[in-house]
Amino acid sequence: MLQDLNPICKHFDEKEITIIPIYDLHIGSEHFDMQAWERFITELQKTENTYIVIGGDCLDNGLKTSVTLVYEQALRPSAQKKYLAETLEPIKNKVLCGISGNHEYRSTRESDDNPLFDTFAKLDIEERFRENGAFLFLQCGDRHRENGTQTPGDTRPFYCIMVHHGTGGGMYIGSQAYK
Repeated sequence: MLQDLNPICKHFDEKEITIIPIYDLHIGSEHFDMQAWERFITELQKTENTYIVIGGDCLDNGLKTSVTLVYEQALRPSAQKKYLAETLEPIKNKVLCGISGNHEYRSTRESDDNPLFDTFAKLDIEERFRENGAFLFLQCGDRHRENGTQTPGDTRPFYCIMVHHGTGGGMYIGSQAYK
């Protein structure tokens, strides 16, 4: 697993791209909408120049020691991880990066096993995973003018994006009010 401060650099020939942040899917929760997620994946496959960043809590990952009601989950944690890998497989080239949320961190804390890293490794994109936060360095367009001559210097737009899960969640009314 690469260190958080190790940036993820990507160059796009296109002048414009769309980035969709994916946070808090909670696959395995009784509230997760599997059909909506699968429709999203299908549409993303058809959409050019559109990418995603995964910002944590993809899995509900309820453990006996967590606040999540482990016995009310629709899928066990191992099935959640398998489902996520299967649904991301056709769009893995559109995943710019992924980071853990507190729901994935539960397993890291309990057993030094990060289910989201495992998913990225299974998809062979583990170099795009960071445990706590990710820096994306993105550059769009090419260095040539419309007449084919090269511009002096590198005038392509350059963007630095920090991806972080954030804090302030919780299922009880007090934590929701604080959020």
